[in-house]
Amino acid sequence: MGAANTAESAIHTGAETTAASGGGDSPRWRRRFAKLLCLSTLGLILLGGLVTSHDAGLAVPDWPDSYGQSMFLFPPSMWVGGIFWEHTHRLVASGVGLLTLILAVWLALTERRVWVTMLGFAALAAVVFQGILGGVTVVYLLPPAISVSHAVLAQTFFLMTITLAYAQSRERSIRAERHTGSPGAPRALGAWAVALLFLVFFQLIAG
Repeated sequence: MGAANTAESAIHTGAETTAASGGGDSPRWRRRFAKLLCLSTLGLILLGGLVTSHDAGLAVPDWPDSYGQSMFLFPPSMWVGGIFWEHTHRLVASGVGLLTLILAVWLALTERRVWVTMLGFAALAAVVFQGILGGVTVVYLLPPAISVSHAVLAQTFFLMTITLAYAQSRERSIRAERHTGSPGAPRALGAWAVALLFLVFFQLIAG
């Protein structure tokens, strides 16, 4: 009897997860793609840190071109010194932008939760604006206000990708079902999370 109840519960949980995430569009692959975007964004942030540590922010002095050529056709033979770090950063950033576009469209076509779809498009808008900020940073020779905004938005976008990846996870579906009847605990936790978020942003801007 206990085994039957366990099996019924598992089937019910699986059905709830599939229904919340969009039905038969292969949520597993969408979940994997969201994780790919998240990990790619982390790599991009680390690469941005290498650009800064190598003082290579202006190694490629023009934008969106690279020394007068399309960044996608820029010859590898010229990827030397600081140019390597800055140009690689631009290429990876373009790749992350493409992944974000694909995920946003995928969510719009298959995701039933409106907030997840909206977050997907918010992430897309953020990554486009981030690219523009990066270009403005180069064109205007690393102005502090733009450089700080570029750094803060990068990590904000990373938080968005983490949230998108978590929204696709089985754990999130199980937790949401578990807390359906007890909204007090999630709200309290949410208040602490928001407070911590503001503290992190303050530290980023002050740093």
